[in-house]
Amino acid sequence: SHVWARPGKILRPLLVLLARSDEPAKLVTHHGQEFNFVLEGTVIVTIEDKEFVLEAGDSIYFNPEQLHGQRC
Repeated sequence: SHVWARPGKILRPLLVLLARSDEPAKLVTHHGQEFNFVLEGTVIVTIEDKEFVLEAGDSIYFNPEQLHGQRC
């Protein structure tokens, strides 16, 4: 069965497309877990006061209860 259909799920896979922006990432928090995998291009992931530059093939896993956001 699909992970997203299970009761009490923690993982919810999503495909997210980001538009290029020079603006700072909007920071949010939420429950669960977060795993980002970059398919192509460059993504800047902000977690609290740190920025991580991810290139195609890179990934990051973190606690989304910390302020975080993404931009490219």
